[in-house]
Amino acid sequence: MDARNGEILTIPISKLDVSTEFRKQCSIMGFETLKAVTEIEPEVLLKKRGFNYNWLGELIEFLSKHQLLEALQPLPGNSRD
Repeated sequence: MDARNGEILTIPISKLDVSTEFRKQCSIMGFETLKAVTEIEPEVLLKKRGFNYNWLGELIEFLSKHQLLEALQPLPGNSRD
């Protein structure tokens, strides 16, 4: 992960180039930064009030654009297989 790109994860979502709807859903789910999104377990994220697949699609597109898609991957050893 590029260190400069990684800094994007700590910028307030309100200051990112994302849609108004994405910002609204982040607020509903209690996320102020993308770092907070990437630190939550996928199972918990899917159950959050406000989660929807359009939001997830925009998140994936944004992270991919900034070469940060791997930030959504669980940390090694955290899987529950």
